[in-house]
Order: sequence, then C-alpha cells, then structure tokens
Amino acid sequence: GIVKMKMEISGVAGHAGNAYFDSASAIKEAAHAIIEIESMSKQGGMTFNCGVIRGGTVPNTIPDKCEVEIDIRVMTFDDMDRVQTLMADLCKKTVVPNTKRSVRVISFSPPMEEKAERLLEESHKYVSRHGMYSQKRLSEAGNLDSILPYGSSDNDGSFSSAHAMGEIF
Repeated sequence: GIVKMKMEISGVAGHAGNAYFDSASAIKEAAHAIIEIESMSKQGGMTFNCGVIRGGTVPNTIPDKCEVEIDIRVMTFDDMDRVQTLMADLCKKTVVPNTKRSVRVISFSPPMEEKAERLLEESHKYVSRHGMYSQKRLSEAGNLDSILPYGSSDNDGSFSSAHAMGEIF
C-alpha cells in the first residue's frame, strides 16, 4: 500500500545577515526531519521517501516555511496505522529551537492483503479514522462539491501517473 503525507515545518523568518541568530530555519529543521524519516525505511518492510521539498524564497532570508512530501510504502493495514503513530511522534519533537512540525495524510492506496473482504473493511476503517472520504461516501454524495471544500482535494485520484512501467504492469 501507499500512504502519501505532507509534513509542514514552520520557523521564524529573518535576514540572513542581520537576524541570523534571532531566526529559526524551517529548512534546517526539515533537513533533520528528513534524515530521521528516511532512516525508518527497512528492507522488506515499510519504506519512506521524502521526494519533494519546498521552502525558502530568496538566499538572504532565513525561511520560516518548508514542506516535505513523503511517499510511504507499506505491506499491511497494521503498517498503515504504525506509519500514523511514527509520524505523529516525529512531529512532537524538533531539533532547531522555535520550529514546529506537523503532518497530514494527502492520499493512500490500501495494501494488497490476501482477503478481499478484509481489504474493503480495513480501507473503510482507515478512511473513517483519518477524516477522509470513502468511494462509498463519494458515490452517495453525488458530487464532490457537496462534501469537499471548493469541490476538490489534495488527492489527484491518479494511482498510475507517477509510476514506472514495472510498478503498474
């Protein structure tokens, strides 16, 4: 299965020359978080890839915002829940003073567990626990505008657009 998350880091902006020591770099904090996140990957188990990083605006300003998109691969629904716990714990601590970490699920694709009934049941449970919308709820609603803000979500709905041929076939 796949869990896509976005970690947002906030800090304190300032001029790189005049306010360096009064500032708190969100990018520096993100660097520490990325090393810790990626170190949780285990051969034959869960993998964590921090594939997209955005932060800063100009070289002479200490950045107060940074975001990291994380692609996490799991084998079981228990792993999906473990990911939530690991990432929540990671956000409780920081290395750079005056910074803050937060994380949220952007999208997920359930793991391919052996029993189809369990797959459906666990998918609905996971969706409900994390405030997401199941296919059943979306079809009952009739249209996205009635349940999602601005008629859209962060999930692009595509499970194949950013994959290599070997992953799809």
